[in-house]
Amino acid sequence: MTNPTKLELLKTAILVEWIKGDRNTPRFVGSFFFGHYDEEGIAQSEDFASPDEIEEALRSLESEQLITGYHHDLASSRWFLNETAAVRFHTERIHDRDSLLHQIEKLGRDWVVEILENIQKAEGKTGVAKRKPSIGVVKSYPTLDDVPEFDSLADVDNLSEVERLSDIGAPASDRIVKRSDNEDAWLNAVEGAKELHDALIATNDHGSLSEDEFEQKLNEVRALQILLDSPQVQWDALNHFAEKTVKYLASKFADNAIGHAATALLGYLIALIQGAF
Repeated sequence: MTNPTKLELLKTAILVEWIKGDRNTPRFVGSFFFGHYDEEGIAQSEDFASPDEIEEALRSLESEQLITGYHHDLASSRWFLNETAAVRFHTERIHDRDSLLHQIEKLGRDWVVEILENIQKAEGKTGVAKRKPSIGVVKSYPTLDDVPEFDSLADVDNLSEVERLSDIGAPASDRIVKRSDNEDAWLNAVEGAKELHDALIATNDHGSLSEDEFEQKLNEVRALQILLDSPQVQWDALNHFAEKTVKYLASKFADNAIGHAATALLGYLIALIQGAF
């Protein structure tokens, strides 16, 4: 077969990875990483496909009815696998030695990354984004008592950095938190939000919350994940989730996996929030 285009390679690699993984979980552009991993499976090096290129590949898969996208002007897209169509597509090609899908299945992810890396070099580009270990880089807070109090937007005056904000002249609610300003802290928050979401999904213990209250908090965590999939967010939006959702869950489930995940995530969010000043 002729050499595949970058778009064809990304489309097929995304589909193969998705079918082999969790088919029922919605995916975001940021959840597809094509780069190098260390022995523990942590992304270490450049991402050889930009978010725009991943988005283009997903849109193309959507046009072929292999996935479904949910789009909104005020939120990043969420994508779902059309399992029946995708599995049929996979089954029809997996035994064809000349198919790109067969080659990716046979040669693995490293083969895909090597091709993407060489394409990047041929285009005279470096990696799109440096990825470092997502856990342990930013200070974590082992107990709720160790987390700085952050009860409301008014309490931002308790932060020593507030004087710098007044020098800049931007109201707190207008501050922007950019992923590029603190990549490590951002990746910690993304991973922490996922761990909190997974802990909520895994439990049958709603504690003192009603079923409806528990479902509300689960949906708020999902909304936070969507927020963190963007390249930048409003400072007060992060503060809202830190206060109303994450800190709330940390206090309500202090002695189990939900509480531990929420406490760790709260520390990561505060690192981002404080970094905006």
